[in-house]
Amino acid sequence: MKTNQDDSLFAGIGREPVRALMHPTVIMCEPETAVADAAATMALNKCGSIIIARAGNPLGIWTEMDALRLNLDHPGIFEQPVSNFMNAPLISIPDNASLQDAAVKFREHSIRHLIVVDIAGLMIGIISQTDVVLKLGIQSYLSFRVVGSVAFRPALTLPHDIGVGETIGQLFANGLDAALVTENGEPVGIITERDVVRLIARRADDVRIGDVATRPLVSISIDAPLIEARNLLEARRFRHLVITGPDGEVRGILTMTDILAAMEHGYVHHLEEVLTRKSRQLESTERRLDLILRSAGDSVVGLDAAGQVTFANTAAAELLGWPENAILGRNWCDLVCHSCPEQHETCLATQSCRTETATRLDSCSFTRRDGSVFPAEVTTSPLAEGDRHVGGVLVFRDITERKAAEAALHEERNFTKAVIESLPGIFYVIDRDSRFDLWNHNFEAVSGYGADEIRRMHPMDFFAGTEKILVAERMEEVFAVGHATIEANFVTRTGQRIPYFFTGSRLLTSHGDKFVGTGVDIATRQQMEEMLRRSNRDLKAFAYVASHDLRQPLRMVRSYLQLLEQKLGKTLDQEARDYMAFAVDGAVRMDRLIIDLLEYARVGRTTEPPGWVDVRDVIHEVLDMFKLSIDEYQATVTVEGEHWPQVFADHGEMFRLFQNLIGNSLKYRPLNKPLHISLSFRHRERLWEFAVRDNGIGIDPVQFERIFGIFQRLHAVGDYAGSGIGLAICKKIVEHHDGLIWVESEPGQGSTFFFSLPDKSE
Repeated sequence: MKTNQDDSLFAGIGREPVRALMHPTVIMCEPETAVADAAATMALNKCGSIIIARAGNPLGIWTEMDALRLNLDHPGIFEQPVSNFMNAPLISIPDNASLQDAAVKFREHSIRHLIVVDIAGLMIGIISQTDVVLKLGIQSYLSFRVVGSVAFRPALTLPHDIGVGETIGQLFANGLDAALVTENGEPVGIITERDVVRLIARRADDVRIGDVATRPLVSISIDAPLIEARNLLEARRFRHLVITGPDGEVRGILTMTDILAAMEHGYVHHLEEVLTRKSRQLESTERRLDLILRSAGDSVVGLDAAGQVTFANTAAAELLGWPENAILGRNWCDLVCHSCPEQHETCLATQSCRTETATRLDSCSFTRRDGSVFPAEVTTSPLAEGDRHVGGVLVFRDITERKAAEAALHEERNFTKAVIESLPGIFYVIDRDSRFDLWNHNFEAVSGYGADEIRRMHPMDFFAGTEKILVAERMEEVFAVGHATIEANFVTRTGQRIPYFFTGSRLLTSHGDKFVGTGVDIATRQQMEEMLRRSNRDLKAFAYVASHDLRQPLRMVRSYLQLLEQKLGKTLDQEARDYMAFAVDGAVRMDRLIIDLLEYARVGRTTEPPGWVDVRDVIHEVLDMFKLSIDEYQATVTVEGEHWPQVFADHGEMFRLFQNLIGNSLKYRPLNKPLHISLSFRHRERLWEFAVRDNGIGIDPVQFERIFGIFQRLHAVGDYAGSGIGLAICKKIVEHHDGLIWVESEPGQGSTFFFSLPDKSE
């Protein structure tokens, strides 16, 4: 449907030429370019279309909406030439056409992109529907309308477990460019044509849409002002918003196209009302002008051609310390005794009365009536009657506080610069258009590029291969959710690839969102990780030797000694049999030592990942293992408390920890009274603290540190069995989990072993 220009929304506004808003850089590709590669180019450049051209001559256009027409079930669809799916011929607009002309053309052709051509018909840029909506804005109109007044589209809902191909088919069949993604019947995200393009770029036809949907949903109330929707779309760089009702139910999806259509139909009447109101306001302007000048916060002084004061407002009189009537008729230069840093034939005030242009100076000094001097910012404008200059106007203000603030700001900037330059890695700030705003010296030193070169470069110029897309996705994640990290190779000027760990954070400024990034060289860390992997391999080899090669000779010694004892036992005297027993016992203890040493070395090197471990369950597993000993010694074991915590740990190591601690209580039990063992816990300062308490033989406090050492025994081998490594294993397990272990005890009074583990649930 054509629109009469007089009835158009943009009558009287939007007269700027298209060339003022167009994007001069046009993303293009050859007709033979694969669909996936064309999509990757669009995703990398964060644009919604790509021009198909040969030798610079445009043949057609492929957009995000066109991506929805692809049949991903077709074999080799990603490698098909993009020209098979482009739209042709292109719809163009002259570069001198107005923005209102562009708006009409978008609606007439139901498109979102126009090619901008010069007078010779050559393509010089591209402009989108979103550009026009954000430029025209029409703040007052949008402020008076609510979201519910717009003819928005209903929401298409798709389950999260369907594939990309079915999603594309549903969007195309319903003529939509976005759909809500649901889980268990509830909307949890949104998938748009832009997401589809990114998946095509990755050739990802087997992805479930729930894995790639944008989350969380960005919504707006149906009763919210339309300007709020426009601002939210602009701030988030989105093109879709979910509309919700008073109870939070989803009513539909709002797009830039919907806003443009609403403005096209409704703004004319509103514009007439605004113009009428403005006309009434202008009628009272002259009456209020004098009052405004006298009540203005800035000081205003009028001079005649000779430099005499003809007018001074209240602010000027108060700032200079003079009554208003005492200023009139005085020579300005004599009145303020001002000084200027620049050399003039006459003073600044007199000069302003004789020139034809306004003058501004930031560093004048004026003298008050009491002799005090203050820095002033001065603006002078000439007054003329016809071709004759009759005087001038001075507007000035005291900038003492501003000068102090500038000095403080300069000091703060120097401090910030010093901090940035002292960072061990690279630092950089990127704007929303992928331009470098700031970087430190390390960035130049590592990359090999100079400041002028970096200023013209794109962030993706420092990455190669598929890492370009991965890094670009992380950058988008920063702008969307505020933070992201990635490990990638930083490519220098010479082509060297240095592994870096990058961290990005979003910074909200008055000039738009900024990407603040840091990078740390992890080449040394990767070398250390490789050394650790080699060390683990060596440990495995050691473990094999310890468990096979070292233990095998001991088993042979013990076996042959036992055979000799069986064969010669009757012929040997008691002393020889004792020697035999000592030898067998030594072999057994040596085998036990090797096993314990191997267990000590394995702490912290399990192949199973840590997880949430219920401590009470572990304790009961250990108590089940010791059931026969507990019954034999008639021991009482108490597990205090009902709701024991879960800790993020290795289950096997937690089992060995309690096994050794409870086993020690059973081993070093009292000889003249029943054994009592109690286990308890408490929460303290983000830590879980556990205790294993008994009434056994106790430990001398001077031995507290020694008992946690490897192979440290406090008793003779004949008194108590063991190798003296159990508490050393406990200490290593606790420290592996970032905890501490200690003991409280007195001889004959029992012992309490405490250990703490971090509460990682907070």
